[in-house]
Amino acid sequence: MIDFGLRALDISSVNLAHQAPSALSALTRLFQPALRQCPTMVLSRLPDMLRLSLAGIDSNDQNKTMRTLIFYRNLVMWLPVGGALNIAPDDIETKGTIQIGEGLMDQRNSIVGSTSYKHAL
Repeated sequence: MIDFGLRALDISSVNLAHQAPSALSALTRLFQPALRQCPTMVLSRLPDMLRLSLAGIDSNDQNKTMRTLIFYRNLVMWLPVGGALNIAPDDIETKGTIQIGEGLMDQRNSIVGSTSYKHAL
């Protein structure tokens, strides 16, 4: 299903162009379950997802733009943005991607508070 969605987003598939908004909605709904089931498959396709969905931001098509932005919001809800989180491998409380965002603000604050960050500004 993810591969079909990516084919529908490809610019060269003229016969599937009208399916781009539906494909974006399907990818939005499938992202989290697919990430839980087979993260390697999803993460290997992530560069293509990002590259092909970028064309969904279209000033002439509000529907497609909204579906693209909802897809991006869903994507960053389930993938960490920034540095690696320190989660112990034997932590029973951690349940895959559900806990992936814990400590994200601490990670962000440690980066922003570093001397190299302040020096770069």
